[in-house]
Amino acid sequence: MLKGVKARRSVIYNCIELSGFLAEEEVVADIFHPLKGKIRMRTGIMRDGKKDWGLRLLPNPHSYSELEALMKNVSIDELCKERGAWEKYFSLELGKNMDQLKNSPIKFRDNLVEKVWGGEGIECLKDIKLSCTTIGESWECSAHHANRSIIRVGEIDLPLVHLLNHCGSSIIGEQIYRDFKGDFPILIKFIDSKENLSIQVHPSDEDAIRLGESESGKTEGWYVIKATEGAQIYLGLRERDMDLSGINEECLNAVDVKSGDTFLISAGTLHAIGAGILLFEIQESSDLTYRVWDWGRERELHLEKAKEVYVPTQNVENLRQTPQDLAGERVLLDTFYFTLSSIRDSEQETKGSFHLLTCLEGMAEVVCGGVSEVLKTGETILVPASIKSYRISVEGTVLKSYLRTPEQIDPVIFQTYDVRALETSLSDRICYYLGKGYGTYLRRLKSAPTGELWVCIGGGIRLSTERIRKPLIEGVRSSGVNVYDVGITSTPDLYFSIPFLGTDGGINITASHNPAEYNGLKQVIKSEDGFISSINRDEMLDIKLTILESDFLYGNGECVKIDEGMIPGYHNILVESNCRLGREIWTHLIKNRDLKELLDTLSSIKFPEHADVGSWNAIREKLRIPDDYKMPETAIDKPLEGLKVVIDFGNGSAWKSQSVYRNLGCEVVSLNEFPDGNFPAHHPDPIKAKYRRELVEETVRVADAENDSKKEVLGFGHDEDGDRVIFIRSDGRVVEGDRTLAIQAKDIIADYRRKGEVPRPKFIGEVKFSRVTEAFITSNGGEYIMTPTGFAFIKERIKEECKGGTDVLLAGELSGHQMSGYEENWMFDDGTLAACKLLCVIAKARRDGKTFIDLDEEVPRYPATPEINIPLPTSVLDEKEEVVQEALKHFEKMNLEIDRTDGGLIKWYDDRGWIGQALVRKSNTQPMLICRIEGRDDGAKATVEEAFFGVLEKVSTDRVKKLDLESDDYVKEWIKEKSG
Repeated sequence: MLKGVKARRSVIYNCIELSGFLAEEEVVADIFHPLKGKIRMRTGIMRDGKKDWGLRLLPNPHSYSELEALMKNVSIDELCKERGAWEKYFSLELGKNMDQLKNSPIKFRDNLVEKVWGGEGIECLKDIKLSCTTIGESWECSAHHANRSIIRVGEIDLPLVHLLNHCGSSIIGEQIYRDFKGDFPILIKFIDSKENLSIQVHPSDEDAIRLGESESGKTEGWYVIKATEGAQIYLGLRERDMDLSGINEECLNAVDVKSGDTFLISAGTLHAIGAGILLFEIQESSDLTYRVWDWGRERELHLEKAKEVYVPTQNVENLRQTPQDLAGERVLLDTFYFTLSSIRDSEQETKGSFHLLTCLEGMAEVVCGGVSEVLKTGETILVPASIKSYRISVEGTVLKSYLRTPEQIDPVIFQTYDVRALETSLSDRICYYLGKGYGTYLRRLKSAPTGELWVCIGGGIRLSTERIRKPLIEGVRSSGVNVYDVGITSTPDLYFSIPFLGTDGGINITASHNPAEYNGLKQVIKSEDGFISSINRDEMLDIKLTILESDFLYGNGECVKIDEGMIPGYHNILVESNCRLGREIWTHLIKNRDLKELLDTLSSIKFPEHADVGSWNAIREKLRIPDDYKMPETAIDKPLEGLKVVIDFGNGSAWKSQSVYRNLGCEVVSLNEFPDGNFPAHHPDPIKAKYRRELVEETVRVADAENDSKKEVLGFGHDEDGDRVIFIRSDGRVVEGDRTLAIQAKDIIADYRRKGEVPRPKFIGEVKFSRVTEAFITSNGGEYIMTPTGFAFIKERIKEECKGGTDVLLAGELSGHQMSGYEENWMFDDGTLAACKLLCVIAKARRDGKTFIDLDEEVPRYPATPEINIPLPTSVLDEKEEVVQEALKHFEKMNLEIDRTDGGLIKWYDDRGWIGQALVRKSNTQPMLICRIEGRDDGAKATVEEAFFGVLEKVSTDRVKKLDLESDDYVKEWIKEKSG
């Protein structure tokens, strides 16, 4: 029998709602008891023949006499008979109030929960008086079946879950509604602890599924409202390897807390709230908890399950969050599951997400659409996502709980051909949508059903990479694309994993040479014609629009974890084999053999110390190389013997390539080889003189020390993700990408001539290259093609040439990107292979008595500036381009020739011909202009500099009033010399 109140529709409906109409379990209840004008009711669910009780305080005020007069026995059968009538009634009530619900802030009834450990903090916070009880929790907003929030709708009280059933997408937002299948995604509550709470742990979503739980996992966040002197929370164990079965107070990490502290308690973290703390908790909508220890109290523990999900805490202080001031509010927590901010007087935009506003002190007023709602201390209101904007005036402290959506993504993170931004702009949920957009685009490109496509996802060593990896993978999977998680990778490693694992694309998490506080995504797609290439400008735009417009496909892809180190290991074998066998034989092998089988075979071959026909014949037989391929002189164990190289790894992701150089015979002096996302030695960008100073000094020092030996000394440095390399001569002079391309091109052309091959070999350079490069390559018998700066543009041009029937043998950028041909290495820009290729040319010249310096001096040299970087106060591509175009207008008025391949390459001429040139273009990845100046001699260069910088000083747009020329070291020194 169920006792209830028939005359009060709201209470009857609460009973109906609990009685099995929306749940399969039978619901039982005690009679109601009066308590200071409120109703107290004990309800429970029958599970496995046992009553699972929970104590609830219902907000409907009645006197005891009213209840006594109205009480009567009502059976479940009788209630079920009335179900249709009640549903019709509530539907009508909802219909009458639906527009108001969608367009006005929604207030909740108090939803208080008694706990034996509860104190008086919640009563004080809410300014209510309740005798005969202790309140441990106040569930401020909950759609969880354990304790659902109630809202007032016309004449009825309605559980939040029913409002979601009627208009969920309007309330929580369309994308969130789809992502969470109509469920309210978070739960917020106040917790007041008079005593220490139990030591417990929550599973992750994955663990919950693995353990067969009916609920999701649980990550939560705490904001401390008040704490008594000496109050503590408990996070993790002092000894990471300790068995959970034997813990006690001495084993726990106790952390002092104070008002305003914020903590993120990720799934798997052992934790407890100590005595004397009142806090605000935000969490996934789950009540799944495994109790580990309860301070000696006799309560059920869940040790076996806890051991399954427990994750030792690396650094307790990392759980204490540092607020970030972003877009006019203080972001306290920004996770995959929820975002929590402290807000001030402001105009707020919901941008596709509900806002839960909770007042912790003082009061606030929320105004939207002419409707005003006052928010008092201890109250929470729900602003539906259908309210696009509202005004809040705050006198005190107000927290805002919400979820990130695609509408909240700053479009500026989408650069020309990759994603690049401050890591604070790449929150977990935004990364989820970035993955979802990439997967959606890939499926549409290939017209593929869910579960058919596979991609590789790797990432470098930046501090935010592992945080980004999980939501990115989940986003790709949610689009119906399967994922190989290939672990820590350089960008060349990630590129290599695509043909190695036979996938349809890949993403590497990296910001390349950007500062430590940045991160990003380099996205690769295997197109229908079989080319594997970084996404181009148009593809980036399509992915951007897919994400910003929430135009997603849905599915459930798999994720397979590849053994850590496997991909870099095989990639190293590829580089070594390419160098030993040479371009021609290597190209033949990868065209005709399974890649993994080929590399496994190569790893088992022991090359001889010195070239001999017998050893070569054995190698040829094992690799099934046709007889018409001659033995390369590099087909020996140590083809680079005699070279001593100083390598600056920049604390980046290329450190695993050290073995390649040693295996090929180099003596290696390593700088900054240990990965560290803080980049303690210097910024990871070897193209900048100030960041390669250590490399230059060490190269010169080692060269001086080896002066009497027969070793050739040189240096080179990589950027963070290992796809670029910059060389240093033994005398300390830098040899940039245009010159290393020219040196290698000459060797390749000579090889072509010896073999009588036609047509002329093709090479690609970019607009920042010296004018010398084209003249040198063409004069030696090659064909030179110029493209815009950016590896994506270069790869597009390589693809065009390949479709025309001729592969491009080598391409590069001034910054050190170098790509071997499509047939040789899928046109990947690979810093390790690029370094080894040039080292092979140097080793070959060394056998003829030449040095690296000799090879470099064979290439003519015009006086030129280094790459000049002028910062801009914007990352918006159109705004950066506007600055470029404004500069070019001035040069047009000077009647100068302008090549607009990329930005503007302005050329000066006199009666003798070409005087010099200056390039101005926007950066594709950073908020800056890129410039370079070159002249036929020092005087000509000075003339061009005078004119060029004079124009830049005049450039002004609506967004950029004046360029800060002196922020670049070279320009600063030039101005100083001019004025001095």
